[in-house]
Amino acid sequence: MADLQQKFDLDLRFGGSTLGDFGYFYDVELPYIYKCLNALRKNQVSPAGESVEPAPNQIKVEDSKLYVRSEDNSSWVFLFNIAYGGGIRQEGQTLLNDDDLAGNTLESRKGKIAVYDEDGNLPGNILGSANSMAGYRVDTSGLQDGQIMAFNAGANKWEPTDKFSGVGAGKSIAFEDNKGVIASYNGGTTLNVDMPVQALLPNTLYNVGDVAKTRQIATSSMLVCVQQGTTPAAIPNLE
Repeated sequence: MADLQQKFDLDLRFGGSTLGDFGYFYDVELPYIYKCLNALRKNQVSPAGESVEPAPNQIKVEDSKLYVRSEDNSSWVFLFNIAYGGGIRQEGQTLLNDDDLAGNTLESRKGKIAVYDEDGNLPGNILGSANSMAGYRVDTSGLQDGQIMAFNAGANKWEPTDKFSGVGAGKSIAFEDNKGVIASYNGGTTLNVDMPVQALLPNTLYNVGDVAKTRQIATSSMLVCVQQGTTPAAIPNLE
């Protein structure tokens, strides 16, 4: 690959380049240097009238499009169209063609319109939530406390949904005793469960008919008090 090179070399040896040669070289070389600098300012691949191979990571602008040279110097990578603000458009602005955002189709650009003010400036502190998830629009209008975002296949979008009518509906935890279900809990409200069968406790007074359970016996069995009294400080081995 060729780089930009000096056009004329002075021969400083005795009998070499003359003062006239120096003046000529200076008069030709200096404008060439300014031509290269101007090409650099305009992000051009080569100065006007020149043909120089590009270098890795070089930047160029052609037809209002910004490109960067690939690391292996094999191709130009299209970044965005400068004419359309680099793909950043006012909310609601119509897409003009497929070149305003590099490498994105119309389908993949849904919900990706950045909002800036009337002067064309993006706010320094951008607040809010993502407006797309898994390629579908997220509609947070009407979102209320306690709701969740669920996918509406009919509307083809994510939208606020009451927790117990959307994802997880019909799922709950049930509390049972030997007679059946005592209560069920789905996480919606606070639930107090009065467990009629308590664990067998030490130093506790039990009356005739009181029922207790312990892990020392089968879960399907329970203890029934047949004589009033207080349990010892340590529960004995009942196996």
